[in-house]
Amino acid sequence: MKKIILIAIAILSSANPAYAGRIEKEFDIARGKKLTLELDTGGAVYISGWDKDKVGVKIHVFGIDENEYEIDFDAGSSAIIISSDYKGWLKKRDRRGGNFEFDIKVPGAFNIDIETMGGEVSIADVEGKITGKTMGGALDFKNIKGDVDFETMGGEIKVERATGILNLETKGGNITVVDSKADGKVTTFGGKILIENVEGNLKGSTMGGDVSYDNVTGQSSGGGTDEEVRVSSMGGEINIDKAPKGATLETMGGEITVRSAKEFVKAKTMGGDIRIDEIDGWVDVSTMGGNVVVNMVGDPNKGRRDVEISSMGGDIELTVPEGLSMDFDIEIAYTKDSHEDYDIISDFNMKRERTDKWEGYWGDKKKYIYGTGQVAGGKNRIRISTINGDVYIKKAKG
Repeated sequence: MKKIILIAIAILSSANPAYAGRIEKEFDIARGKKLTLELDTGGAVYISGWDKDKVGVKIHVFGIDENEYEIDFDAGSSAIIISSDYKGWLKKRDRRGGNFEFDIKVPGAFNIDIETMGGEVSIADVEGKITGKTMGGALDFKNIKGDVDFETMGGEIKVERATGILNLETKGGNITVVDSKADGKVTTFGGKILIENVEGNLKGSTMGGDVSYDNVTGQSSGGGTDEEVRVSSMGGEINIDKAPKGATLETMGGEITVRSAKEFVKAKTMGGDIRIDEIDGWVDVSTMGGNVVVNMVGDPNKGRRDVEISSMGGDIELTVPEGLSMDFDIEIAYTKDSHEDYDIISDFNMKRERTDKWEGYWGDKKKYIYGTGQVAGGKNRIRISTINGDVYIKKAKG
C-alpha cells in the first residue's frame, strides 16, 4: 500500500475563526472493495454511494489549529483506510478538542467498517457489508443492501429501505426500521422500537420502552421460511399488527396488543391489559394486573386450540368460533375487601360452584367461583383464572 500522511493545513477565515481546515482527496478504487475509518477524534460521518469507481473524501475541521490533529490516509488497490487523531496536549488530555465532519463518496457496491470515538453516522445508497461502532451518536441508514452490524453507545437508530440482515444496538435511544426486507435483531437498552412495513424475521428487544410491529410479514429476505414474532421489553407496551407464524411476547410492565395472529400467541406482562383481536390457533397469556380480551377465529376443527389465560386482577373475555370442542376449567377468586358479585357469564352450559368459607392463612382471604363442563367432546382445554374480576365466554356471531 502507498501510505500518505497528511497533517491538515488550515484554511483560515476572518469571518469564521473557528474553522480550522478542509481536506479533499480522491482515490481510484474498484467496486466491491472496502473503506475503513478509525477515528480517534470522533466526528460526524456521512457516507453515500455514487456511480464512480472512486472514493471521494471531504473533511471539515472546526475549533482547533491545524497543528493539533492529523489525518492519515492509507490507500491501496483493495481498501482505503482513513484514521484521525489528536496531537500533543489534546492527545494526552481528553481527546475532544475539535469538531470533525467526514463527507465521503464510495462506489455503489462497497464494504464499510467504522470505529469512532463519537459522532453520528449516516450511510445511504450503498450495497455491501457494513460494520462499526460509535461511542455516542445517532445512526441513519437509507437505501442499503447487505448485512449491517453496528452499535452506538447512545443515540437513535433509523433504518429506511434496507435489504439484508440487521444487527443493531443502542445503549440509549429509539429504533425505527421502515419499508425494508430484513432479518436479524434490533436492541435498545432505553428506548422505543418501531418496525413498520417490513418483510422478514426481524426481532426487537428493549430494556425500557414500547415495541410496535406494524404491517410486518415473516418472509425471510434470503428466501427462508416464516418465523414467529419474538419481542421482549423490560418496561413498555408491545403492539403487533400481524404474526402469521405465531408470537412470543413479554414485557415487565405495559399493555400487549395483537391485531392478527396464527398458530399461537404466548404473552406475558407484569402489569397491563392484554388484547388479541384475532387468533387462529392456541393461546397462553398472563398478566399480573389487567384485563384480557381474546377473540379466536378460524376453523374450530383444525389445529391446536387450547386456551390458558390468567390475571391477578381484572376481567377476562374469550370469544370462540361456533363448534369448538372445549373442556372448561375456570376459576375466579375474590378477596374480602372486594365486592362479591363476580361471576362467570357464558354462552355455553357449564357447572358453577361457589365456596362458602374464606380461605387462606396469610394475606387476603379469598372465596372462589369454579366453572367446569364440556362442549362437543371436550378436545381443547379452556383454562381461565382471575382475581377480583368477571369471566365472559362468548360464542362468535355468524
